[in-house]
Formats: sequence, structure tokens, C-alpha cells
Amino acid sequence: MAHAGSERSTESGAGGGKRRSHAEFLAESEGLPLDPTMKNLFALYPNPTSLNRDGYTGTIAFPSASRQDSYQTVLKVDHHFTDRELLSMRYGYDHFVDPNSFHYDFLPGGVGALGEKGISQGGTANLVSTLSSSMVIALPLAGIRFTRLSIVEG
Repeated sequence: MAHAGSERSTESGAGGGKRRSHAEFLAESEGLPLDPTMKNLFALYPNPTSLNRDGYTGTIAFPSASRQDSYQTVLKVDHHFTDRELLSMRYGYDHFVDPNSFHYDFLPGGVGALGEKGISQGGTANLVSTLSSSMVIALPLAGIRFTRLSIVEG
């Protein structure tokens, strides 16, 4: 992969071309000094994959992978204490992780990527008691919890 620090030939008179990076060429054409810190920073950026009409600026296109990892777990318990009492319980746990879920990365290698982690949990319990043929008591309980975390990478 070519980086902005890699050299490209640019015309500098009849004597031939001087080798310098895209960033150096752009900075010098604007009359800006380019100190070693800025050269190191620009070296992280790859050369554009397509140049704009001005010949100095361009667009970087690179593949951006999504590595989603998720799973869902459910636990079910049904218990008959007697013919007239029944307990039903359910618990669900959903886990989700994607280090680049929105594809906000602006450089190859996931620089600027926005990762996401989410956990959802839910539970229910239901106790049904039959006191007589005309009287039934039901006690339902439920709860749910969501946790979401965004992580900036790079």
C-alpha cells in the first residue's frame, strides 16, 4: 500500500523531477512550511486512489470490514409444584460486538472507527395458582435491561 510519505515524481524544471510526497508537493504549492512532525503525520495517509481535477487532491477509497459478533441465549424453566400451581420462568441474554459498525473509519486499519457493544437482558416469571374451578390467581413479573457502549478506535 502506498502512503502519502511514499514518493512520486513531480516536475521541477528542465533538469528532471525531484522525488517528494504528495503532501509535500501540496504544501509547497500553497507556500506552507512542512516541519518533520507534519511530514510524519502525512506519512500515515495513503495517496489518493483517484485524483480530483486539480491534480493535487483526491479521494481515498479502501475496503472497510464489519466483524460483527453476536449471540442470543434463552433459558426456560417450567415447574409444576402441584396440579394447581405452575411456575414459568424465562431469561434471555443477547450479546453484540462490532468494532466498526458504522464505517466511520477514515484511514485503512480502522483509524477513526466507531465500535459498538450492546447487551440486552430480559426475564419473566409467572406463577399461576388455581384455587377453585372459578378462581385463578396469576402473578406475572417481568424485567428488561439494555446496555450499549460505543468505542472509538485508532
